[in-house]
Amino acid sequence: MDISTPSSYGTIASLTAGSIAAGTAVSSFYYHSFGPDVVAGDVFSGSITFSAPILGVEALIPNLIATNGRPGTTYFSANQGQGFEFAPQIDSLTISPDRLTLTFLNETFNAADDLRIITSTAPEPSSLVLLSTGFAALVSRYRRRSTRKVSNP
Repeated sequence: MDISTPSSYGTIASLTAGSIAAGTAVSSFYYHSFGPDVVAGDVFSGSITFSAPILGVEALIPNLIATNGRPGTTYFSANQGQGFEFAPQIDSLTISPDRLTLTFLNETFNAADDLRIITSTAPEPSSLVLLSTGFAALVSRYRRRSTRKVSNP
């Protein structure tokens, strides 16, 4: 990973390289931007909020190309400009402290700017609460039915 911790990234020197342990269940999201104005450039900005924590981001060309390989998916294959450039006032991104939101600003000129965002596959806490509540209700209902069968011969 080119980026592995929550922070703001605007230069290559600010990136926090890291890795994800083999066998970790993850979800992968691919951000691709390319605008029609190759001379003046097109600016894209926004944010993406995920339901599971961001584990890392691949933003530089070597890591993006090395991990392009999902069968049936067509990737931008040119080596030039595929990743974020991380130069002041060109490309930047921020991972929120809770690791759920990625905010980005990028400007494309003559090649695509891509990111691969890797998140955990762990369910969000509200899903766990809902699942636990439903399971508790089923257990309670089963116990009531079992008690009735025993008391009525």
